[in-house]
Amino acid sequence: MAAPRLANTTCPRGAPHKSGKVVDPQPSTLNSQLLARFKVRHFRCFDARDVELAPGLNFIVGPNARGKTSLLEAACILLRLQSPRVTRLAHVIQHERRGFVVDGYYGSRHLQFYFSRERKKLALDEVEQKNAREYLDIARVVYFANSDIELVRGSAEARRRFLDFVAVQRDATYRQALRDYERALRSRNLLLKSPSPRWREIAAFDEPLLASGQRVTGLRAKLIEELQPEAERAHRAISGAR
Repeated sequence: MAAPRLANTTCPRGAPHKSGKVVDPQPSTLNSQLLARFKVRHFRCFDARDVELAPGLNFIVGPNARGKTSLLEAACILLRLQSPRVTRLAHVIQHERRGFVVDGYYGSRHLQFYFSRERKKLALDEVEQKNAREYLDIARVVYFANSDIELVRGSAEARRRFLDFVAVQRDATYRQALRDYERALRSRNLLLKSPSPRWREIAAFDEPLLASGQRVTGLRAKLIEELQPEAERAHRAISGAR
């Protein structure tokens, strides 16, 4: 599965690049289908940052709290319109800015995404897109980080976020089912918070909430079933088959 091959670590192989990266001396055969370069504007700690990726593996190195993980997150958002770290993209907007931009090239395809609390804008090869269907067909992402330990010891929210991030790449129907569920839940909760709840209006959301919730639950269960053999093999390898 093609993905941007980035790692938030150092590597004993290769020589330091002038940009601070350590470059793998053996380029990947998949480079034409990988993320080649990208830039961010008003994204977390970055006012502006351009990243050129060398052929093969790329390693982003630097002091703590300087934005290494944020660059990996930006690459994920550029390719998948999702963050593996947070549920709401508004949380990655730089302080006191209205919105952020991620812009880059995956192979020959030019991807652009602008997000603010008021609006979103998506472009593919410099043509604005009315929906994300074709855009999300371009690339897949495998993301892992130290924080993945929270999948085991953390809250259910971390596990749901992981399943959502993977499921939208495995099943084209999942993203719409999840959006339908979140929209119905948000609308219903807003009505419930009203000083004078209108129960007939609230009840109107029961059916779409249940229908979309069942689709999301079913697709998550299918994904877990597919992941279970791999997880069991990994567990046996770590625990010595105990």
